[in-house]
Amino acid sequence: MIDQNTYAAISEPLPMHAIDPLGNVIDLSSVTDGTSFNFLDYYKNQLQVAMSIGDPSEVQTLKSVVNFLDG
Repeated sequence: MIDQNTYAAISEPLPMHAIDPLGNVIDLSSVTDGTSFNFLDYYKNQLQVAMSIGDPSEVQTLKSVVNFLDG
């Protein structure tokens, strides 16, 4: 069982663009339901970004997502 914040984060569609831990913009606009995509790596990268900018609530949510996907 997962908490509501984790479920909400996993349920949200991916953004069109994201920032990786190195500050590069990643184009996610071509990712669809039929596309092979590593969600675990994506959320691990977003966790690193959230930790570097110091967003504690986002960090907690992303840690839950990563734990759920990695478990």
